[in-house]
Amino acid sequence: PFTIIPLVMFAEGARNLPLSSVGLISFLTPSVKFVVAVAFFGEEFSVAFRWAFPLIWVALVLYILDEYGYSHKLCRVRKVCSES
Repeated sequence: PFTIIPLVMFAEGARNLPLSSVGLISFLTPSVKFVVAVAFFGEEFSVAFRWAFPLIWVALVLYILDEYGYSHKLCRVRKVCSES
């Protein structure tokens, strides 16, 4: 019964957000957990993690830039379409 409450709250919140925001939150959650584990709980920060963590964030930045470019392109197209 206690685990269903956060799931229901997440599902309700996800319905009210764009899917791109839900995806971004899905990327942020493991990263925040990882930083907390290393900073506060003394988790080992191995060589593999040193390579993987920045690569994941580079991919996330590329995704955000692509999404940003797509939304601006869509906006320009809609302005052109609404004028004609």
